[in-house]
Amino acid sequence: MKLWELLIAHNHWFTISFGSKSIKLCARCTGVILGFISLSILSINLNLTFFFSLPITYQIILCILLAIPVILDWVTQSWRIRVSNNKLRLITGFSEGVGISLLALIAIPLFYKILIIVSIAGLTIGISMLK
Repeated sequence: MKLWELLIAHNHWFTISFGSKSIKLCARCTGVILGFISLSILSINLNLTFFFSLPITYQIILCILLAIPVILDWVTQSWRIRVSNNKLRLITGFSEGVGISLLALIAIPLFYKILIIVSIAGLTIGISMLK
């Protein structure tokens, strides 16, 4: 397997069956989507004043901190330091999804949000290629 295939491989599926049909879903990606949707829906009813009362810099740091577990899981798995599992992938993905949802709510221009996401993704891929 080539290095780039190893980095983007989605070979950690779980299967959901609907009668005779089944669909394979990436556990980590599913966690990200569930975390994003959950906080997006809950933010309608939750009072997020504590989050919004923080300075914008701290809001961004909190979003990044919520992404660190998925980064560590992915990088250590890519380096073959340890073997991950779908439960851990789902949980760390959920944490990242919550962080992305909070990032979407921060009162900064979209350009900066995209820049933050692309920078973190680039750093993560760069770190994973070091080994």
